[in-house]
Amino acid sequence: MCSFSNGYITTGWFNGKFLHVLDDSGNIIRSFGEAFKTEALFRGRNIGTRAHLVSFEQTESSVPAVVVASTEFGMIRAYEDTGVLLWEITPPDFRPIETSPGPYNGIIFKMPREGSYHRIASLLRFKDQSLIVQVDTISDGGIDYPEQLTTYLISSLNGEVIWAKEDLPRLNYIQGDRALGIENPEYPKVNVYRISP
Repeated sequence: MCSFSNGYITTGWFNGKFLHVLDDSGNIIRSFGEAFKTEALFRGRNIGTRAHLVSFEQTESSVPAVVVASTEFGMIRAYEDTGVLLWEITPPDFRPIETSPGPYNGIIFKMPREGSYHRIASLLRFKDQSLIVQVDTISDGGIDYPEQLTTYLISSLNGEVIWAKEDLPRLNYIQGDRALGIENPEYPKVNVYRISP
């Protein structure tokens, strides 16, 4: 959930839409946005609805009001405040975990043949017209042990990838050109970093 217009916006599959604008009392004012993967939402809603969300102040019509990224399926979508889809991308070479229908309306997860899959670890606003997207590469060793982190700088205007780097730390918060990041997830140490475009 994050601030949006004069209220808030949150994610979740409800009444056939994925994004919901709330007033100060938590009442849904309106909803928009399609499902990332309909089958997954039906068979495993807790997986299909995992998402990262950032909002922008509407200073120009070309700037999206909100950007949402599917944690498991990699799709990143930008919307106007009216709910109109501006663009949709998937990070380069993103390989989601494979799913298939399971018994009792369940869902079965399968490791791709390549032996690893990707998951969006974070989506952060960087200044007024950029996004930082971090993608974990997870091998057969286990879901809790990402073996590589790739960071993308993406234009919020059109979804274009500006650069990709594999030597950046895991970032949790950005303000201006400064970011807070965790150096070691097992023994957390918070560092402050400077990011340049």
